[in-house]
Amino acid sequence: MSVVQVPAYATLLAAGIAVVGSIVAVVVSGWLTRRAQQRQWTREAVVAQRRAELEACATFDAAVVLSVSHFNEIVRMPPAMRRRLLGRQWGGVLYAQSHALGADVVVPYSMVQMAASTPVQAAVEAVMTALGKMAAVADPQREAAYADARERVQDARKDLSRAVLTAGRD
Repeated sequence: MSVVQVPAYATLLAAGIAVVGSIVAVVVSGWLTRRAQQRQWTREAVVAQRRAELEACATFDAAVVLSVSHFNEIVRMPPAMRRRLLGRQWGGVLYAQSHALGADVVVPYSMVQMAASTPVQAAVEAVMTALGKMAAVADPQREAAYADARERVQDARKDLSRAVLTAGRD
């Protein structure tokens, strides 16, 4: 058997290549891991933002439905019953209740403004505008105008639900 002698510089070169290769492998592995983590964090942030938007919109829509139903109860009440239940000052009571119902919508509205995307915010603004117009004509003597305003609120709510659904596709 013959003994192969390897020069010292070749051994040193092989060891250097192994060390550099190990360092490059560690750096590339760390870089790939960091990119994967950033993608995961981005996905989680998008999901959390979408969840907050949906929750805020659902809360806002529920508050709008409750406000509309309370207005309906007040406006559709027969005049004799309204006077009996609310007293002679039923106009003032109606005014106070309309402000209270508006206040019940303000907190969900501000939640949507903080959490929702721009198209959803525009749809929420349309709902608030329609709700304000409905409250302005919430008078038993103006049943036709009230019914028209109530329909506008319902149409604006439908537009809001379309905006929420299309915002999730982006």
